[in-house]
Amino acid sequence: MKKLISLLLSSALCLALGGCYDSNEISRLAFVLAVGFDTDSYSFQIVKPSAFEGEGGEGSPFFTATVNAPNVYIAMDKLNSQISESCDYSHIKMVIFSEEKLKKGIDKETDAMLKSNDFHPTTRVCMCRGKAEDFMKDMKIPLDANPAEYYENIFKQGFTEYSPDVTLNDLIKSYNSHITGNVLPVINDETAGMAVVRDYRFSDTAKPTDAFIYNLLTQQGFEGNYPIGDTAVVRFKKKNCIKRVKLSEKTPLINLNTELEGNIIWAEDSVDKNRIGKIAEAEIKNDITEFLYRCSMEYRADILDFYKIARTHYPTVESWEKEDWQGLFEKSQYSVNVKAEIKREGLNIN
Repeated sequence: MKKLISLLLSSALCLALGGCYDSNEISRLAFVLAVGFDTDSYSFQIVKPSAFEGEGGEGSPFFTATVNAPNVYIAMDKLNSQISESCDYSHIKMVIFSEEKLKKGIDKETDAMLKSNDFHPTTRVCMCRGKAEDFMKDMKIPLDANPAEYYENIFKQGFTEYSPDVTLNDLIKSYNSHITGNVLPVINDETAGMAVVRDYRFSDTAKPTDAFIYNLLTQQGFEGNYPIGDTAVVRFKKKNCIKRVKLSEKTPLINLNTELEGNIIWAEDSVDKNRIGKIAEAEIKNDITEFLYRCSMEYRADILDFYKIARTHYPTVESWEKEDWQGLFEKSQYSVNVKAEIKREGLNIN
């Protein structure tokens, strides 16, 4: 019996030792961290294997390969034939669309990524002003930085409040619906902002304050600094945001109630918490109201997903699908209420 057990254990050990016969050496893999979509080409930002381990060295930890192809699938196949390493797409952190590409439409690209196992739903998506290829080649990060972590944190380094954090899952949330209003962060070396996407095409560039309000209304537990004229800055945290939609003679009546809690972090003169709170309520209410009307009348895109509430008023899915929500949304009327409570004074009072 002991000999039999020993034989079985020895056989299992031999099988385990032989399990790596077809494995790939990490030095022979090309890790693709970002994919850029231009009008007639695709760019792949590839990281040197040593960069994952934080090893320094001369030059950039990235190199960018550009491929001319009719779609991203063929571009991936061509990439494999252009470089000596085997491409690994399991670490893709970001998809970058050029503004020109976005203007021509990204519905086919979205469909391809939706069906592909190489693009994870949490992959971040953004737009750049010029060519995606140029943006990727000009990117400068510390040589000792971990490239994967850099991409994961890129929207958390100083401008998140004025630029939305959008994933592929957010972009494709309404792919199979006639409701296709979305936003994308605008990313470049100088500014941040928000692009409005309608029917999977670039529609407009939102105002910087609109990006702040969009984050305020959509992000759970949003926190951000809000200037009160030139006299104070308050850091607000969203406590609650209730949205209601009613239909009155084919006109959507949309009501928003937002509750905020804030701390004064800077003030020019003596602090009156109640006065600053009242001023903040009025200014934020005005900013939200103007933003909402721009969404329906200027951007003409339901980027706040009011349709999800509106469709509950229809008895069947068929009756909702027959409705022209886009036409209704452009006639929306808004009622906004803001409650801003100042909890404490700030850290820097002149």
